[in-house]
Amino acid sequence: MRLALVYTTFPKRSETFLQREAVSLVEQGVDVAFFSILGSTAEFRGRPVHRLGVCGVLRAILKLPVFILTRPSLFRLFVPPQKTTLVNYCENLLGLAAGVVWADALKECGWVHAQWGAAPAMAAYAANRLNGLRYSMGLHAYDLFEAGGDGWLKLKVPSAAFVTSSNLQAQTETRRRFSPKVGHLIRRGLPGEWFMDAAASSREGSEHGAVPPVRIITVGRLLPKKGFAAFIDILAALDKKGINFGAELIGAGPLAGKLRRQLRRLKLTQKIKLTGWLPAAEVMKRLREADLFVFTGCVAPNGDRDGFPNVIAEAFACGCVVVARDVAGVSEGVLDGETGVLLKTTDAGEWCAAIVALLKDPARMQKLRQGAATWARENFDAAKNARRLAELAQKAVHQNT
Repeated sequence: MRLALVYTTFPKRSETFLQREAVSLVEQGVDVAFFSILGSTAEFRGRPVHRLGVCGVLRAILKLPVFILTRPSLFRLFVPPQKTTLVNYCENLLGLAAGVVWADALKECGWVHAQWGAAPAMAAYAANRLNGLRYSMGLHAYDLFEAGGDGWLKLKVPSAAFVTSSNLQAQTETRRRFSPKVGHLIRRGLPGEWFMDAAASSREGSEHGAVPPVRIITVGRLLPKKGFAAFIDILAALDKKGINFGAELIGAGPLAGKLRRQLRRLKLTQKIKLTGWLPAAEVMKRLREADLFVFTGCVAPNGDRDGFPNVIAEAFACGCVVVARDVAGVSEGVLDGETGVLLKTTDAGEWCAAIVALLKDPARMQKLRQGAATWARENFDAAKNARRLAELAQKAVHQNT
């Protein structure tokens, strides 16, 4: 069986989790074909990446009127079954163009899996309308919740053989909206080198349970749903308490300027560093060096949110103690008192008190590291999770024969 994976952009540096999944599939001998609507490279791990690119997309969009004249059924794809945003409309227009161009190439593969519910799933659905292509798709928090969710899900999901989600929140919502039969939980994954022996990651303590300065870290794109302004406020409270710490915020995004101004206003530029984007190997190194990972995510005004954040699993695997806000799907992995500290409050003072108490209890920190390491190995093994996707696709192929 040849498994075609359809992406919006692949490989994309902010989506290393998709690259890990692809590598795991290839290493397990799965014949994978990569299709990227806005692809950035011509190959990945020695395999070609089929790309439209910007020019290809524009040419495909210009050809759509001709296809509509010959296939009037495609016209309905221009009208979403539910209210949507301009951004989502444009995403699906990209997917429609890609599906029309790639319909025959995708049909030649044994199975097609769309990695996202917007443009990639529309590409698969459009090809399905043209030639009966069977496909599966991923549905995640962004696809389901931002501005009410993707506008074409009522068409795409019923036509898909199965739907995967990387967290329980998205799986539950998929089953609630559509059918209990379609939703399958397949978490993201980490390769073996990420997993660190919890005992080896223990920090020799002082009165705070960590060697000063306490090393605090957080990772993510600089977007509203990450709540990084709250992260800075929490560290400002720690600074006022006299806690000796150094912190890093790893990531890039549109809020970088605003966060830098906040740091200057609070006079914390020497203690909290905005590093910008860093490659995965460097993120892993810095997580292993850190004492605490602080996650302050929230539900953004437009409804966007994380499901279960991959960065928390990365921190778990690297032996970094996690303190996180109880929002969206975070509690699926951050089990308070077992794998991390889970806080419902948004009050910086209460976060500060919780962190100070944790730092003074090295035995508790080590217990959390061990619990987190166990959870990560059980749930975020890239090889096991990628194999699950391949098995579902293989089963669907056999049901179709």
